[in-house]
Amino acid sequence: MKYPIGIQNFGEIRTNGYVYVDKTSVVHRLVQDGKYYFLSRPRRFGKSLFLSTLRAYFEGKRELFEGLAIAKLEKEWKSYPVLHLDLNARDYSGVDSLLAELNRHLEVWEKTYGDEFRERATEERFLQIIKKVYDKTGKRVVILMQTPEYIYLLELKKDQSAAIALQLIEDKGYALPFTADPRHLFKIGINFNTTTRKIDDWIIR
Repeated sequence: MKYPIGIQNFGEIRTNGYVYVDKTSVVHRLVQDGKYYFLSRPRRFGKSLFLSTLRAYFEGKRELFEGLAIAKLEKEWKSYPVLHLDLNARDYSGVDSLLAELNRHLEVWEKTYGDEFRERATEERFLQIIKKVYDKTGKRVVILMQTPEYIYLLELKKDQSAAIALQLIEDKGYALPFTADPRHLFKIGINFNTTTRKIDDWIIR
């Protein structure tokens, strides 16, 4: 038996005969029962592999799932456009490094779907890419994002203040579910100006 030590790619595991613990029934349930998910688990608990599995599922790669639980559960096997935002490459202790990595991903997607908004603010470029992907394919867009050693709690307010947004994170207790998580947690309050369509200010704690 071959064990996939250090291998985080679902396709590689399935095509090269590695042992795979079938979690695909969970994939099917997640997709059918909800829309947005935040998956928080310690390091080396299979987050990257699970996202790779989700990507293969949303891209309609049915052949990779033959013999697994989801092969009996899924009847349609539709293919969707996937925007996979991998944030494992940098240290994101500051906003600039995070924006730089977001811009790198945006540049790749804009080469495929159009870059007429490349001079706009990062957040607007991201929204436009989602819209353009949908307009071009006629399909809902799947966004998969993975981070390494950090958790980001973001609250965005329109035409108010970053301080108000940050306080809402505290008031709503958004950080409580991650009390025992060993990763570093950032709380980010953001104010979005609907007139200029840009972020006016932000606070990180």
